[in-house]
Amino acid sequence: MAYASDYGYGGRIDALYDEEIGSRMSGGHYLDATGAALYWNSQAKAYAADLTAHVFGNPHSANPPSLLTEARVAEARRGVLALFGVSEETHELVLTRSGTGALNLLADAFPWSANSTFAYTLSNHNSVLGIRSVAGARGAAHGAVSEEGVEAWLAGDAPEPEFLPCADGGAGACKGGAAAQVSDDVSDGASDAPSAPSSLFAFPAKDNYNGQLFPLSWVARAQAKSTSRRTWRVLVDAAAYVPTSPLNLTEVPADFVIMSFYKLFGLPTGVGALIARREAAADLRKTYWGGGAIFLATAALDWHAYRGLPDRLEDGTLPFLDIVALHEGLRTGTRTRCVPTARARLRGLRHANGAALVRLFGRHGDADAARVQGATLTFLLLDPRGEPYSYRAAAAELAAAGVYVRSGCTCNPGSCYGGLGLRDEEIRRLAEAKHHNWTNWEWIQVTRPSPSDPAKTVDVTLPLGALRASLGAMSRYEDVEALAEYLERHYVDRAPDGAAVNAVALAQPDQC
Repeated sequence: MAYASDYGYGGRIDALYDEEIGSRMSGGHYLDATGAALYWNSQAKAYAADLTAHVFGNPHSANPPSLLTEARVAEARRGVLALFGVSEETHELVLTRSGTGALNLLADAFPWSANSTFAYTLSNHNSVLGIRSVAGARGAAHGAVSEEGVEAWLAGDAPEPEFLPCADGGAGACKGGAAAQVSDDVSDGASDAPSAPSSLFAFPAKDNYNGQLFPLSWVARAQAKSTSRRTWRVLVDAAAYVPTSPLNLTEVPADFVIMSFYKLFGLPTGVGALIARREAAADLRKTYWGGGAIFLATAALDWHAYRGLPDRLEDGTLPFLDIVALHEGLRTGTRTRCVPTARARLRGLRHANGAALVRLFGRHGDADAARVQGATLTFLLLDPRGEPYSYRAAAAELAAAGVYVRSGCTCNPGSCYGGLGLRDEEIRRLAEAKHHNWTNWEWIQVTRPSPSDPAKTVDVTLPLGALRASLGAMSRYEDVEALAEYLERHYVDRAPDGAAVNAVALAQPDQC
């Protein structure tokens, strides 16, 4: 097999894999790296040795074990910021319980007003979409924007993008309710409220469903839309991007970046981060505050004094033993480059009649695929007639054969349903008809124009998800080949699915 010149860490990947991961895999092939990275054996051993050699105390105390913890937390903050090419002089690293926790924090603390707008790309994780509920409750307008709509907005003179309809029969963004007032009558050591209303534009650096890469140049171009009447802040969801691609925040000056460390290092699983430019972080105002975020408070008198950044955005005691584990993760900075071969291998699978077995989603077919497509292969398996096999049955079969992929929409409805040709209102109607019973959730019957006569309509059955094989830092050609060989042996010229196969697929519901 021909290897790309930048694959394998100078020929060390096989030995590294055997030493660090292979002993735990029992011959299996892990192709769910976007779901979670696999931690290294040396990480776990070094972490265990650290825990057995030291005593770590609550960093809110001042005894030696606590001071050691405080020093390790500070070291972790500096190390993570350095990984992103910045330092504490320009950025704040706010530690959270997860990437979703970082988004929850940002949604709550962002300075929304009746003059704010939350604009987000159609392709976004559910955890980003959830920001709209908070923004709307605080009075902000909010809506989704197509990729073409973003480009048109950034290239033109319009103050905000053209939004996709957010309600049946409607047009444009949803309008928020009455703006809730968040008291800032406290001493928090932060700057005054921003002089111009703040709006937020959010997009993923990498689509977690199909691996498409979005232009990081959008960051500076969106920020340049700011005027004396509106400040545009930019949120980049980097959770799916940074495990396989470097992100330098000096070159990409995003106001806010979120990530989860388990997707990057495998270990720890209980820590995420919000990385914020200091001037953007200074505008954040949380509604809830807890121990650790404040320096002083009174019980009867409604008064409290916040600590400085980043502490005032972190409630309670940090998961300090998890944070200690970051030190070992930071030394495993690795990347992967076997996606071109994987793409070609799957696209080459065909039935005897010449029909393709695999339908790939994303931008794998673009001439500049290396620039716009990440190391993710999201696909449907098609029978010789071009009709899809059950993706849930396929995932179960692959797992039984030791090939581990993900199935479903992977928490990204805009990218998933759009790629499958489904409309939002069709999904809502199906959910309502099923009374929110998610057990039997794989197919949907919809009406579409007849291929033979566009003036007529026909009922068609479409899938509600797909299969995702995502590559990570330690993915090998052997893993991709195991997937391709199984599909070649068991799906090429396979008979179309029947009721029995669909029944197997219903055994375990998808998540998201």
